[in-house]
Amino acid sequence: MKILFNNIQLILIVMIISALVVSCKDKKEKSKEFQTPEQEIAVEKELGFSATHKFPNNTYIPRKEFLDNGDIILHHEVLMKGEIPDENAQYAVTVYTDYYSDIDISYLPIVVTAYSPDSTFKRTQQYKIMFTENKDDRVLEETNGKRLMRHAHTIFQNIKFPSKGMATFKVEIVPPDAKFSFTGIKAMTVKAEKVEPSEK
Repeated sequence: MKILFNNIQLILIVMIISALVVSCKDKKEKSKEFQTPEQEIAVEKELGFSATHKFPNNTYIPRKEFLDNGDIILHHEVLMKGEIPDENAQYAVTVYTDYYSDIDISYLPIVVTAYSPDSTFKRTQQYKIMFTENKDDRVLEETNGKRLMRHAHTIFQNIKFPSKGMATFKVEIVPPDAKFSFTGIKAMTVKAEKVEPSEK
């Protein structure tokens, strides 16, 4: 009876030790998986940056500039800035467009221009966002049959800036059919990420 009791004690001790080991392992893995916002920001700054422009009331309206002579200039561009941490690195620059499934245009031409921090370099690329034909767009959420979608396109595959610092990205919006404004667009994000240098 005494031998049986000792065996039971040994089994219980082994089970407790195993549980403690598993618990420590889970905590260690969770600490790697879940980062604080400060840690995520630090990692993002090391890899590149992202900047977002939100459209008020989910509506695009060109910005008006009133001149002293009474004339009005319409600005169709959206400006976003981000820190380039390494002038020796190459970056992939992606434009993300968040829009609703009931957006009142079927496509949207854009012209993206990247300016280096020292303004000695720029690169321009045109692109047409297709809202009705792109089946790869990600569904972010859905409410009462209305979906919030995300369209992603890498506008610059490998871009290198001659200096580090605050770079500027200008996104010129060209509404189709000479429309002055349109509804259904929530935000645009420009994200730059470090990539491996391309072979020459």
